Amino acid sequence: MGSQDTEDWIERSRNIDRDLQQAWSLVKLSSESGMWNFRTRRQPTGGDDLAEILKRLEEGVAQTRSISRQVRESSRQAQQWDSIFSDRFVDLLARLGEAIADPDANVKALRSDVNSLADDLSREDLPGMMWPLYGSLIASMRIIIDVVDDVATANPVRA
Repeated sequence: MGSQDTEDWIERSRNIDRDLQQAWSLVKLSSESGMWNFRTRRQPTGGDDLAEILKRLEEGVAQTRSISRQVRESSRQAQQWDSIFSDRFVDLLARLGEAIADPDANVKALRSDVNSLADDLSREDLPGMMWPLYGSLIASMRIIIDVVDDVATANPVRA
């Protein structure tokens, strides 16, 4: 994972942030339009559900950016990752990307494999200085998996 790759990931996450801001604007506009339409006098529907989805997506983007920044800083400091961690983490990261691309993907096995990585690493004799990084990356990945699962199974998304 090179420095340019991580810079690209960070920039992509910023683009997603801009898309989310636009989505927030549309949700707010839709809600206001429904409230002020005197001909139909209908109550806005689905806005709260969509707002929750947007909040979860924002959280997922923030965690993705966190992973990118941590990988970037690790490479800037010329930290050598242990292959026991890096091989499995990169594989899990690729699988997570596939799950994000496929809303029907089941993330249960992925979640289990991330937990197994954490369990296995806790028994390894890895360099102590890398544990904060590894733990943070695993924690961020767990949050993203939960976000993917929550968003993919949300009713407004499935409707």
